[in-house]
Amino acid sequence: MRRGRLIRKLNDGLNCFTGGARVKEVGYNTFFFQDTKGSKLLVSNTLVMQFNDSKHTSSFYMMPLSKGFYTLRIDTRKKRRL
Repeated sequence: MRRGRLIRKLNDGLNCFTGGARVKEVGYNTFFFQDTKGSKLLVSNTLVMQFNDSKHTSSFYMMPLSKGFYTLRIDTRKKRRL
């Protein structure tokens, strides 16, 4: 897996992280994600998970993938402290 990078941090508290994964054989892959309301996980620009709950939450998703390279993106919102 490639090392991710922070591509933007906006005033509204949105952080966007990108990276990638190379799948070497056809099969199901499990994605585990833990974050807060408004967070999203995208695999090759396909929305896989989105949290609409206001509590901290976690979830996993099994997704069939073919051989190849896939981009990963995580959008997460952090509450601003006043």
